[in-house]
Amino acid sequence: MTGVGSHGLVGVLLLAVMMAGCSAGPSESDGAPPTPAPGRLVYLTESCPTCHGRDRMGTNTGPPLQHLRSRWEGPKLVRFLHGPAPFKQADARLRGISERYRSDMPAMFSADEGRVQVLVQYLLGD
Repeated sequence: MTGVGSHGLVGVLLLAVMMAGCSAGPSESDGAPPTPAPGRLVYLTESCPTCHGRDRMGTNTGPPLQHLRSRWEGPKLVRFLHGPAPFKQADARLRGISERYRSDMPAMFSADEGRVQVLVQYLLGD
């Protein structure tokens, strides 16, 4: 070996082993929770879990939000989220749901259109 003694070689190998275990960002094994998908992040930050639960299974204040694709299409769900009241007046199923739960579905007027679109993709994605 030229230029590296036995102690130097051990140090280089130890440094290489240590560097191999390092990564540029958090991994699942470091205990950090994974970053939620964009639609889930909107769901969480718009306070949807307050009524519908963190897992979308529903609570005593709001219905479950799973398997929505069988009842909703994207553009109609977007319109509903912007203004639920007219939908409840026109749809007996939604009227029944609103009578069954304690909380009234608020309109998402404060959310920009991009956030609503991402939320709808998330809600219809199950």
